[in-house]
Amino acid sequence: MKNIPLWINNKLVIDNWYNTDKPSSTGKIFLSANKTYDIKIELSKEWDAVAMQLTWQSKQQPKQIIPASYLFHTKNAA
Repeated sequence: MKNIPLWINNKLVIDNWYNTDKPSSTGKIFLSANKTYDIKIELSKEWDAVAMQLTWQSKQQPKQIIPASYLFHTKNAA
């Protein structure tokens, strides 16, 4: 079994274990516009290769992949 936990601002949003090489998970968290949030994804050694899509949606916006222009690294990123 494999795991890909995802945290947003130190809150565990997704923590599922998978028996497949093509997992899919959904988590919910309330985010406010014009604020930044820390996102942390941990990959265990069991994963040989990973491709990931991070999406968002709201009542006013259909589900879409978060544009790269909204994501950035910080100096403290590991």
